[in-house]
Amino acid sequence: MRHFAIIAIFLLLIGTTGSAHAVVNDGKTYGIGIAGGLGVSGISGTIDTGSPTSFQLIAGTGVLGKLRYALHMREYWDIYVDAFGGIHTEWDDALVAGGGVGIDWNWQNLEPSLPPISFALEINAGIIDGDFEVDPHAGIHFNFNL
Repeated sequence: MRHFAIIAIFLLLIGTTGSAHAVVNDGKTYGIGIAGGLGVSGISGTIDTGSPTSFQLIAGTGVLGKLRYALHMREYWDIYVDAFGGIHTEWDDALVAGGGVGIDWNWQNLEPSLPPISFALEINAGIIDGDFEVDPHAGIHFNFNL
């Protein structure tokens, strides 16, 4: 029941802020999809501020928040570092914290008329319930203009 409540709140928040990963009039971009890694996976929402900084929230097997900073920004892809923290609810509410490096790529890079879908791949290192872990992370987000 707790998982349902977390996901419902997350979907409500995403629904009220909008969902897209393509640039909108206010300079911010949004995305909705699925993501997972370092023990937490589920529904994912992203907000890109139009600067090198972006945010991500994953809710499912726990709740994980990420702060991403783009080191190299291009129209259809970014290379970034991230810092994250959260809780894994299926592992006795284990705390999760760490950082990593990743690439976010939009397949419109191949052909601008393709649907705006982006893929993220990361390598993260962090602490899960006191144990050090290195783990790949992946995500896919559907993007659209508001």
